[in-house]
Amino acid sequence: MMTLRAEFALNHAIKGFGMDFEKALELLRNHNDGLTKLEKEQRNILVAALDNLVDFAVAEEFQMSENLPDNFNITNEVDLAEAENIFHRYNSIYANIENEDIEYAMGIA
Repeated sequence: MMTLRAEFALNHAIKGFGMDFEKALELLRNHNDGLTKLEKEQRNILVAALDNLVDFAVAEEFQMSENLPDNFNITNEVDLAEAENIFHRYNSIYANIENEDIEYAMGIA
């Protein structure tokens, strides 16, 4: 779950910067070698954004997993209902707030 959320956040940020995934990878791989001043600035912003995105994604998904019942049983209707409420809260409500935080962080960067 954490990997999927981090991947979604990364793609969200890359699109927010108006670049595609390949351009972002190229900037990250070049380590400032042969990059223009603008590309170096874009790379620095992208690295800072990625660091924040991973922190956001992992923290929320970890917290979600911690909120699940300790002895979760998928065949138990009470456990299943509780898990669905937790998934809704984190994947519908908190994820939207997190996306807004990502956009804000991108604007600051």
